[in-house]
Amino acid sequence: MAIDIISLVRENYGINISKCLCTREGWLIEEENRQNYLCKQTQLRCEKIIGIHIILNHLKSNGFVNADEYIPCINNMPFFTYASSNYVLIRRKQGSECDINNLKYAASAAELLAEMHTA
Repeated sequence: MAIDIISLVRENYGINISKCLCTREGWLIEEENRQNYLCKQTQLRCEKIIGIHIILNHLKSNGFVNADEYIPCINNMPFFTYASSNYVLIRRKQGSECDINNLKYAASAAELLAEMHTA
């Protein structure tokens, strides 16, 4: 079944999309103001998504800003449902995948983990 993700994101988030690219991760979306997002389907139940959203907001409000956050829809929920599947939208951050064999990345990952635990 084909999904019109552009219409769904516009309808649920009010975002004006200039580009949309389907990847194995989800849909990479670029807003007209150049903000980048990732919209992805998730197998998580509604309650779990809401719980994760609450935890991520708690971390952010306590100084841990490195975690992804679910962007709330127009109805203030951190997901939308279409055809019995849940979808979340997150801001895309620039970065690279962590190579744990690289000492620099390993040290950075350890520091990030320590910051999360203090938040």
